[in-house]
Amino acid sequence: MNKLFSAFTSQNYQIWAEEALKTAKITDLKVLQTQTYEGIVLEPFYNAENQDKILNMPIKKNNQWLYFEYLYHNDLEKLQIQTQEAFKKYTDGLIFESNIDNEIILKLIINTNFKNIEIKRKKNQLEKSFLTKIDTAFPWVKIIIEAENSLHFRESLVIISDYKNIGVRINEGNFWGNKGANAVQSLAFGLAAWVECLDIFTDKLTTEKAIANCHIGINISENYFMELAKVRSLRILTTKIIETYQAKHDINILSITQQQNLTHIDEYNNLLRLTTEAMSGILGGTDGICILPYQFDENCNFPAQISRNISHLLRFESHLDKVTDAGKGSYYIENITTQLTEKAFQLFLEIEKMGGYSNAYSFIENETKIMNLQKEKDFQEGKKIVVGVNKYQK
Repeated sequence: MNKLFSAFTSQNYQIWAEEALKTAKITDLKVLQTQTYEGIVLEPFYNAENQDKILNMPIKKNNQWLYFEYLYHNDLEKLQIQTQEAFKKYTDGLIFESNIDNEIILKLIINTNFKNIEIKRKKNQLEKSFLTKIDTAFPWVKIIIEAENSLHFRESLVIISDYKNIGVRINEGNFWGNKGANAVQSLAFGLAAWVECLDIFTDKLTTEKAIANCHIGINISENYFMELAKVRSLRILTTKIIETYQAKHDINILSITQQQNLTHIDEYNNLLRLTTEAMSGILGGTDGICILPYQFDENCNFPAQISRNISHLLRFESHLDKVTDAGKGSYYIENITTQLTEKAFQLFLEIEKMGGYSNAYSFIENETKIMNLQKEKDFQEGKKIVVGVNKYQK
């Protein structure tokens, strides 16, 4: 191996820069820089010389992931058919949408072999009888908070924290991402909500039990490398937070593909987006992945089958589960991971100074609105391209 590398002349940054200028026929490399919505400037190339620092990624034992099927029908018979099919086709877990009634969910849970189940619930759906049943009979079920405002978010957490066996998935990073937040904002907003959850739970449970009960989720959008780095960054940030509690516990991250990216105009393009989004989450080191159906059809389970097969292709044919932290050593990915982490942590600290997630809710809403308006403007002007929608329509 040493002989192989000795056959190549060592190249420094200046040599690469001169070659880039010559090849692109330009006089300034800044022409090739790209400005992202996160305020990160992407360079035309990276090497060891333009790395300021690299953050250590917490060690993940392996790159296995659980695949969660997304359920949105509010019909017991349709759901039974889908869950039976999902179990036969090696789905690992289920995520129930908030429109599904508590009684239907309980009937399905009682009659299924799935042991990884997460349920989106609004505050008015957190009925005592439902939560008591979950707490006593199905302690492995997690509740994903779906709050309409900061008050409902906090009150929902307080209600659930009374039940020591119910786990919570804080998915606010995904919520704000679907409203237009960029990667830095999704990370910071999700982290702030998760910390508020930890604070509420540690008032009633031991620190270790509270951390074990509080899990986190994030959205996965179309910007392939940025989203890959985002999942890596989330693991770094959550590990850092847990250390402040003087606790040691494995982080559990659930990544959900972004609903905002799905289009009715050219639904088959959704398949490509879902695949690259899933790859970003998996290569970033997510613990669970939920791939939304490429179209929402009340009368057809084919979209669910396709989403399931995307995960299977990435596992059994592409073997993405065989390499842990595939982005490690990539100057580009390491660089944007570091910048995302630092920017998201600074924004998180800003939210904490406002009193935390609930107190900063109006600030979060406003920042997301501003970002979404900018994205919408770029979309209308053709600066942000969505293939099949504002360019290359069928």
